[in-house]
Amino acid sequence: MGNNIIAYNPRYDANAFVSNKGDGIWDPVSKQPVAQFVTIAKRAGISFLRWPGGDESRILDWRLTVGPIGNRPRQQFGLPEFLTFCASVGAQPVITVATSVGNSASAADLVEYLNAPDNGSNPNGGVDWAAVRRADGHKAPWDVVWFEYGNEEFNTPRSVDDYVTNYLAYQTKMKGVDQKIKLGAVLDDSTNVDDGWSVTVLQRAGKQIDFAIVHPYIPKLNKAAVNKFHEQEVMLAAVSADADLIYRLGLYQDLIKRLTGRADLHLAVTEYNGHFVQQDPVPYRQTLVNALHNADFVRVFLNPEFKVLFANFWQFANDYWGMVVGDTSKREALVPQANFYVYELYNNYLGDELVKMDVSGPLFSFKGGMGLSSRIGTASARKSMGIQVLTKPWEQHLFKEGSQTQTGNIVSVDFKQGVNINYYHAYKVIDVEPDTFYKFSVLMRTKDLKGGKIGIAVEDMRGWNQMFHQPFNIIRSGTTPWSWATVEFKTLADAKKIRVMARLIGGAEPLSGHVEFGEVRVEKIKQSFGAVDAVVGTASRNANGDEVNLVLINKNLSDAVDTTIQIEGDYRVVKAETLTGPSPLATNLKPGLMTEQIKIVPLLTEQQKPGFFMVKIPASSVSGIKLKRI
Repeated sequence: MGNNIIAYNPRYDANAFVSNKGDGIWDPVSKQPVAQFVTIAKRAGISFLRWPGGDESRILDWRLTVGPIGNRPRQQFGLPEFLTFCASVGAQPVITVATSVGNSASAADLVEYLNAPDNGSNPNGGVDWAAVRRADGHKAPWDVVWFEYGNEEFNTPRSVDDYVTNYLAYQTKMKGVDQKIKLGAVLDDSTNVDDGWSVTVLQRAGKQIDFAIVHPYIPKLNKAAVNKFHEQEVMLAAVSADADLIYRLGLYQDLIKRLTGRADLHLAVTEYNGHFVQQDPVPYRQTLVNALHNADFVRVFLNPEFKVLFANFWQFANDYWGMVVGDTSKREALVPQANFYVYELYNNYLGDELVKMDVSGPLFSFKGGMGLSSRIGTASARKSMGIQVLTKPWEQHLFKEGSQTQTGNIVSVDFKQGVNINYYHAYKVIDVEPDTFYKFSVLMRTKDLKGGKIGIAVEDMRGWNQMFHQPFNIIRSGTTPWSWATVEFKTLADAKKIRVMARLIGGAEPLSGHVEFGEVRVEKIKQSFGAVDAVVGTASRNANGDEVNLVLINKNLSDAVDTTIQIEGDYRVVKAETLTGPSPLATNLKPGLMTEQIKIVPLLTEQQKPGFFMVKIPASSVSGIKLKRI
């Protein structure tokens, strides 16, 4: 089980709570980890900790986070302090390497600081960084293994070709200092497996990549969208996301095998959570139902078929997403949020090896939305229903920030020098069937495109302001030949029309250049994920096989489930607990008052005969059951 520790450049951290106190986990006065946070991290079984993480990692220069505290009075929680916290917890560090500051040489210096012996060898030349580490209080190497190059770089103006070129250069320089380190490469958070960011990364660097990084943030709900969805829909989305996650992880594995032929290229999920970015009517990210969502995701990540090395929840302490809230410097008690208890349960009820478990029980439906597919009826295998070419002309919005013309079936766009816009002004519309996959492929090319990246996006015709879902494939910049850009879109149960649009995301630099969009092809695909299993779980055992652990998730929002557990052999229940609360939308955080409504409580079980047990699993709960062989 992994987690994230945030770091900020002091310029963007007004009260230095993050940059000096590590969001509360570090005491800059005693220069020690806060003991209560160490204890609670151990309770959660945290074995990997990522730093600095998030968008800030792109601009945080690690060299400004080491050395004498007097030289960094607004960065007293830096790299050595993070590593000290990791050591106190017993967690392996995962370091995000900045992409917008420094270079491959400074990344190699980072490895020297962390892993080189303090013997004057100075393998990268220049500053003797091992000596700096010794002066920071740690003579022995930290022996850090895990690094990642960048954070969600597909969401930045950086081109994928530039990213891959830099990844390979950084990897070479870093391994030149320590061959044992592993550097992860970022794949995009999408189902784009025909072309796009992930395809390019794996085509160009798949043979060299040490591991691949994904951030599956589903479902997605922000402040602007929250009033479009009833609370019941949001709760159902939270507990119905596992099928989309399984689908995406399967696509990654198929893509890796197809493009690299490797069986040893694993994934690291360095961030995940339910992407609930809002406060009202309740901060869904801190609710019991989102804890069920994350428990369900852990269950999926544990499946060896998906080759997940580690998965880091976003994120550990305080800030917006923290699973533990409180500032001990203000004498506040630490209050675990619902998500914390998920990891405490897994820590207490996950054995040394997984064992097969079959579950049958009630089902429920979800109509889809918030970036998720519908979950209705019986699951069905994927079947192509054919490909059509959209011959009708491109429709166009008025475009004042440049010129836009159409000749035949080709739209040509010229962006005015220096204008920075959100471009979506050429599109095509098709009638669709509900609950169906459509794969759009658009032929396009660019010439001297600067200041942004362009591609395509697909959305329901009701528009972004109604549906808040727009998968995209936007990676092209500079000069590129005619090539396909492809996006897959799953229609909702009430969908009638969808549109594919030319789409540009601008950056901080002035925009200029020429783009052409041509032929559009659409493949219709039938596939159903089926209704949601109300009860799912994980079974594991200890090394000698005399102890079996179960983690059971009841995703039914209102009904307890009478459950029969059957196990081969003569076992007895030695411990059973459940994470529950007064409602799926309960939290342990209220304005002006923190109260613990959600907590782990004992769970009653009854043995009917050897190998058979009865338990009533509460609605909206995660339960742990430990059995010992008699």
